[in-house]
Amino acid sequence: MARKTVLVTGASRGIGKAAALRCLEDGLEVIGLSTTARDDLPWPHYGVDLGNSSSKAQLQDIITKHRPCRFVGNAGILISGRLEDVGSADFNRLMRINLFSLMETANLFLPVWKDEKFGRVVLIGSRAALGKENRVLYGASKAGVTGLGRTLALELAPHQVTVNVIAPGPIATDLFEHGQPVGSPARIKIETSIPLGRVGQPDDIANAASFLLDDKSGYVTGQCLNVCGGLSTGFSTQ
Repeated sequence: MARKTVLVTGASRGIGKAAALRCLEDGLEVIGLSTTARDDLPWPHYGVDLGNSSSKAQLQDIITKHRPCRFVGNAGILISGRLEDVGSADFNRLMRINLFSLMETANLFLPVWKDEKFGRVVLIGSRAALGKENRVLYGASKAGVTGLGRTLALELAPHQVTVNVIAPGPIATDLFEHGQPVGSPARIKIETSIPLGRVGQPDDIANAASFLLDDKSGYVTGQCLNVCGGLSTGFSTQ
């Protein structure tokens, strides 16, 4: 079952949950991770704090037990702030979770990928990697995700493992909706800047992940797909 098993991090809500549900619809066996274990989701769901150094041993146990060949690296945190607002503690925590945990998890997958000679990796980046005020650390971490994805694509290609990045624009997760509710000035400002004139839905990202995880997408690797309503292309003048 290794080739039909996918590990999804940050799978308890938002984009991760949507991706995991879509994987189930696509006939994959889902293994979910978030900081807290859950028993109310339709897949085995483990609690792993990727910001903790003990997470490596936990991840090793999970990967050894389930032997997934597919990986959706969605877990991440947002620390907002301008250059003068952030410090080394913020940097260390954000980079540990948003970037290093992806490297660490991919490294633990290596024995499975080598045995199976097959793998699919989708890393969740962000349009903020292209630049966004008040996101000096977050944008840098997500730019790192794009660079990591491209490098892993080259290194893992001999094992027939594809690695791609999805860079979402504004997505209507619960956290986003709480901060920018429909009709609020902040929400209107964001929507008017997006060429398609709307905020995306978690399913928009799940649909893209489904394509990149599919067996038939074996010739697509090292790419960054912006799923952002056109925002990465330019700003709307409407």
